[in-house]
Amino acid sequence: MSSALILYNPESGNQESEEVALYLRESLQFKHQEIKLKASQKPDDLIFFAQKAAEEDYERIYILGGDGSVHEVVNAIAELKTCPTIGVIPTGTVNNCARMLNMPVNPWQAAERIGQAQKRKIDIGKINNQYFVSTISAGSLPQSAAETSSELKEQLGPAAYLVEGLQALQDEEAKKYNLVLDGTKITDEYSLFLVALGNSVLGIENFFPEASLNDGFLSVFGLKETTLLEKLSLLPDWFRESEVDSEQFIKGRYQEIILAADEGEEIETTVDGDPGPSSPLTISILPSHLSFLFLEDK
Repeated sequence: MSSALILYNPESGNQESEEVALYLRESLQFKHQEIKLKASQKPDDLIFFAQKAAEEDYERIYILGGDGSVHEVVNAIAELKTCPTIGVIPTGTVNNCARMLNMPVNPWQAAERIGQAQKRKIDIGKINNQYFVSTISAGSLPQSAAETSSELKEQLGPAAYLVEGLQALQDEEAKKYNLVLDGTKITDEYSLFLVALGNSVLGIENFFPEASLNDGFLSVFGLKETTLLEKLSLLPDWFRESEVDSEQFIKGRYQEIILAADEGEEIETTVDGDPGPSSPLTISILPSHLSFLFLEDK
C-alpha cells in the first residue's frame, strides 16, 4: 500500500470538482493506504503541493483539472530526481493530456476507471526554460474549439473542431517563421504552427495518428496562408499518417525545433492552453521522462 495526493480546483469542472475528488478518494481506497485531498485556493498552490508531495515520497499525484493544471504539476516536479506517478482526471475544457492517456473525458467515469490504469513512462517537451505535456500553438489558437456545438460534433465528429477553428483562421495574416527542424533550415510564412507530444490536438483525437506518448518525437503542423475554401479542401490530408509534402502546409516529426521571427517581429505561443514564451524558441523532446497513468482500454 502507498500514499497518494489528490489535487483539485474547487471552482473548476462546473464547481463539481470537490464532489469528483471525494468520489475518486473512495474509489482508490483499495490501492492506497493514505490518500490526502488538497484544494488549490490561489496561484502556485498546485506547484507547492506537488513539490511537497514529491519531497514526502508520495507514490502518486492525481490531478483534477485541464491541460494547464497538468502543466503546472509537471513543471513543479520535472527536474526532481524522483517523481510521483501522475494520474489525470479531466475537468478542463479540451483535456488533450487526458485524451492522450486514453482517459474518459467525463470526470466521473475517469475517477471510476483510473484505478485500472497502468503506470507508463511518457515523453514530455521543453520550450525554452519550461516543460509542456500537450501542445504548443504559435500564431492563431482556435479557442473556438471549446465552444463547438454538440450538433456540429454529431455531424462531423472530430473535424467539427477544425471547422470552428478554420472560421477563426480565415482572416488571419501569416507571419514569417525562420525554422531549424532537426538541423534543416526552413523559412516560410504560416498562419498557424502546432507542436504536439501525442495524437490529440485542440480536442481533435488522432490529428497525428502516428504519434504516441513515448515515441521520442515532436509532431509538427504548419499551415501556410490559404483561403477558407482551400483549408476545407485540405482537411483529409491533415489526418494522413507520416510526413506530407504540400504547398499549403507542412507536417512532420522532429526531435528539436528552433523557431525565430525576423528582426523586429515576434511570434507568441500558447503552451498547454495558457500563454507561453515568445520567439526565439528552442523546443525539444525529453523521452520517457515522467510516469503517468495510462488506461489501456477506454
